[in-house]
Amino acid sequence: MNNYDVILSRVIKGIRNVNEFYVIVTEDNEVFRCNQLPASVPSITLDKMADAFYESCRDHLTKFAASEDNKDVYAISVYTDYNHLFAFYVNTLEGLGETYKNNSDVKYDEASFEYIFEIFNDEFELMREGYITAYHTVFDSNLGYHLPEYVGDFKDIKCALENIIFQEQSYFIALETAKRLKEFDIEQLNTTEDFVIYAKTGQNEGLDYSLTMRQTVPLSLLYRIFPEIQTGDEQFEQLKAEARALPLKKQIEYWLKEFNKERHGMNHNSKIVRCLKSDYEAVLALVENGVAIIPELYEEFKTAFIESDDSKESNNRIYFLNYTLGEFTLYPKEMVDDFRALLSSEEVQKINEYTVEDIKQTFYYMQRNQDF
Repeated sequence: MNNYDVILSRVIKGIRNVNEFYVIVTEDNEVFRCNQLPASVPSITLDKMADAFYESCRDHLTKFAASEDNKDVYAISVYTDYNHLFAFYVNTLEGLGETYKNNSDVKYDEASFEYIFEIFNDEFELMREGYITAYHTVFDSNLGYHLPEYVGDFKDIKCALENIIFQEQSYFIALETAKRLKEFDIEQLNTTEDFVIYAKTGQNEGLDYSLTMRQTVPLSLLYRIFPEIQTGDEQFEQLKAEARALPLKKQIEYWLKEFNKERHGMNHNSKIVRCLKSDYEAVLALVENGVAIIPELYEEFKTAFIESDDSKESNNRIYFLNYTLGEFTLYPKEMVDDFRALLSSEEVQKINEYTVEDIKQTFYYMQRNQDF
């Protein structure tokens, strides 16, 4: 569990950043940015990719439903990971085998699924190919977020993609597909009483148990399948109750310490890990204090920003406080104005560019949700 978990958790929760520009890859594999595309230039958007993937998975499900294997279906997993792999898994009790029916660790592990689909329709595969091409071109260019502006005539473009697709939105695509299949298509299958459909991130169990699977699996059923999740939930509620008894500043220090434990190779000491949670739960634990904690959070963030020395510990602190700030729905105007000045100060030069981009996204969000 790490900063990446926080990003994924926000994606899974449905928090989408504003699409600020398009990433353009030319026929010569040069990469540029463009704020607006002419209507005549086709683009790859997040919604188009999500629709194409859902349609393809639905086709696989429909064909499976018409086969003789359609009996005692107990699980469907819609999978993606940081390598941009997509897969659609289906399993039945017969496919699982008698030996493992009561072993949840094996029963819901994709490695034990009998029916695996990794080839999707042409529309989705073409978009995924364009995305992967652009992804590697961007990172091979070593330009990071500093892409040059496109000034051509739009006749040499290999592909153009919304920038938000690069912000781990493959996880949004998988989760939306699982939700839509559950709502519209599952009745075609002969399922068991405890049938589940869920998305998986391929990242870690804490993230999937604490957030991803809960988007499509009722909590009572999740507890029945994985009793250890219920135990972890109960233990984590006790931790939160203990933390809430502390002053707000002490609560921030408490959860920041837990957030950092895993990142410093201290998994065995991490209360979050022991409760089968992701680091994002530390963010949410602070948010449960409501708007009363926003001024304290901002002051802690501002101090961390000004005192940054670009060390790992310093960046982790900024990262955690920044993402926690971005979880609220209304912000004082004077705070937003102060944040704007902070981003224009010399201190921003001491922070790595990727963290700065995350901070800017939080600022844009706060700006849209300021209290006028």
